[in-house]
Amino acid sequence: MRFWITVALLAVLLLAALWRGGKPERIVAALLNGAFLLELGRNLAVGQPTFRTLDPFMLLVDAAVLAGMLAVALQANRLWPMAVAGLQLVILTGHASLLLQLKGLAGAYWGMAVLPIYPQCLLVLAGIAAHARRRARVGPYPDWRRPLARG
Repeated sequence: MRFWITVALLAVLLLAALWRGGKPERIVAALLNGAFLLELGRNLAVGQPTFRTLDPFMLLVDAAVLAGMLAVALQANRLWPMAVAGLQLVILTGHASLLLQLKGLAGAYWGMAVLPIYPQCLLVLAGIAAHARRRARVGPYPDWRRPLARG
């Protein structure tokens, strides 16, 4: 059941970002959906993670997502990306707990690695709604604080 709730929430997020979001909303929605699809593919290929040992693939995916979210958070003309990136940092902290080899943390690791996706999605949806309201009120405005470097 949780799987289908996650699928539905991510689909709504992606559609809302494409329909009403600016570039920051679209990028973060794509990051969250891409990470989910990569981890789903991994799970189909090698089985569900046990959360008793560190999964290097999940660690790399989550680290890449954090890098993308931080890039958006530092450049976007929005506040919500900071909170979403902070939740992604919680996910990486879960991975770090296993690197420290603390015993009996499978439940905590699962909670830190899996549950933050829900508030992340809700924050991005709230950001999309705020962007749409602001755009209706003031018209078009820049997505980014300053121009991104090209090259």
